[in-house]
Amino acid sequence: MQIPRNSRSMTIAFLGAICVRYLFHEITNFTFDDAFITYRYAENLAAGLGFVYNAGERVLGTTTPLFTLLLSSASILGLPVPAAALAITLTASGITAALLLRFATLAGFERLSFVPVIVYVFFPRLLPIDTGGMETTLFTLMATAAFYFQQRQLPVKAIGLAAAATLVRPEGLLILFVLIAFLALKEVRLALVATLTALLILLPWVIFAWLYFGSPVANSIGAKLALYYRVWASPAWDNFLFIMGLHNPLGCVLFFLALVGGFWLLARRRFGYLESIWMLISIMSLTFSSVLIFRWYVAPIYPIYILFASATLPALVGRWQRLRRLISPAGRLLTAAAMIAALAAANYSTVINYRHEWDFLSGIQSEIVEYLQANADPLDVVATEDLGYVGYYSGFRMLDRAGLISPEAIPFNRRGDYMGLIMAVRPEWLVISPWDPTSQFLDSSGFRLAYEYRKTVASPLGDTWSFNVYRRIDRGR
Repeated sequence: MQIPRNSRSMTIAFLGAICVRYLFHEITNFTFDDAFITYRYAENLAAGLGFVYNAGERVLGTTTPLFTLLLSSASILGLPVPAAALAITLTASGITAALLLRFATLAGFERLSFVPVIVYVFFPRLLPIDTGGMETTLFTLMATAAFYFQQRQLPVKAIGLAAAATLVRPEGLLILFVLIAFLALKEVRLALVATLTALLILLPWVIFAWLYFGSPVANSIGAKLALYYRVWASPAWDNFLFIMGLHNPLGCVLFFLALVGGFWLLARRRFGYLESIWMLISIMSLTFSSVLIFRWYVAPIYPIYILFASATLPALVGRWQRLRRLISPAGRLLTAAAMIAALAAANYSTVINYRHEWDFLSGIQSEIVEYLQANADPLDVVATEDLGYVGYYSGFRMLDRAGLISPEAIPFNRRGDYMGLIMAVRPEWLVISPWDPTSQFLDSSGFRLAYEYRKTVASPLGDTWSFNVYRRIDRGR
């Protein structure tokens, strides 16, 4: 099936996504703390220290090798890593918007192909994800493109993109499995060719990681499993509500529309079976996960999920004659304007909340960094769990209590012996929230004999966001 090429519409979609996200970032300045972990890996690699977080420690604490390599390349060229991350994610979101327009046309939206694009461009849950410095936006683009090319009956390109996506996020393996399994049921020879393509893309990294780190599996995966199944994990129903955004009206509306539109695509258009399988497995995996679900985990399904939800409108237009005025030029203009106005209004609280969150958290973390730089020796080790911002801007050797870049923390976290890690490694400094469930040892006599309290960094957000700074008593001996 030939897909009409509307360069003007695709350009508008591309630039619209970039402009909206850039404006959101300019207003909020928000960056996820985890993004700074990858930034430090990228800068160390560019500086010739190796693919490491702490110099000399070959630990794969990031799950996004391809994104790290892209950021490192930008750093070598003289572009600041945070700016490079924003440029990559803005570009990826723009391409995703343009691709979604083509996807909607392929799905039979015809003159209503703009509907999912507008929802994607202005969707409140995606704006902080797409501008927060994480690799998720690049992964989302590759995942969406893989299914698009599968729909275009270009399976080798689809498999290649899924393999590349796996180097951005390990969840790409699920896309690979779904696409290869489907291809194997249709044509074994072509499935073998596609599998070979995937191996050619993945094997160089797998071999390097095995030789360099001892395993291609990121240490951070095991670290999260060890820590989060004890603390912060939520019941399956709470996970599901969070994943689908059912805690707010927009999420509820989108969920209902996705069910209706999905039925139309699957039953009437015979479209979206593989995408449905992927989304369902992804949602169920997160729902029944025993670890903490972060905000960016669900983002990759949203372009296709929005496509399903938006399919409700062409389904209704095809069913009811009175609604066909929506596909007239004036009707499309009014529909687009109404959607943009409604979604822009829905973003007001998102902008305010993320602006406040960044102001408070960056203020706290910058105060911690300034204190450490003024009082710690250059070779001191700092232990903390909120590793990103403090580790990136302070430059100190870090002991990650969560274990992402510190594998020695994993056995202690697995058995809930959080003080045992500190007593075994004996870092010179400890930055910790007294309200954290892993910090209940702060009042114990053993800890007080080893560490002295030095400072509290308070937060306007409340006690749970405050941090205490401790120094090892025998530090100078």
